Amino acid sequence: MFENPSGGSPESRLVFDQKGNLYGSANSGGIIPPCSQQLGCGTVFQLSPGKNGQWTYTVLHKFTNGQDGALPNGVVLDKSGNIYGTTLTGGAHGLGTVFEIVP
Repeated sequence: MFENPSGGSPESRLVFDQKGNLYGSANSGGIIPPCSQQLGCGTVFQLSPGKNGQWTYTVLHKFTNGQDGALPNGVVLDKSGNIYGTTLTGGAHGLGTVFEIVP
């Protein structure tokens, strides 16, 4: 399995949690096959603030275009820190998914 680990094309808005972390999604990156041989199926990521204005980038999920979908288009958070969003494609019928990522 090939990967583009960092993600790319982050076209969605970022959302903050109570600790100052930012969350978002990228339309490319993650698992490459069966998605585009160059771009991947997309990722959900976290940016955590550090010292001296530096941020730490962490991929929380790499989409596979299977039951979890592909091409995520944004995320929202609940008060417990769960992350929710939708994908444009993938899922049981190839028409997209609703996903939850639990910390």
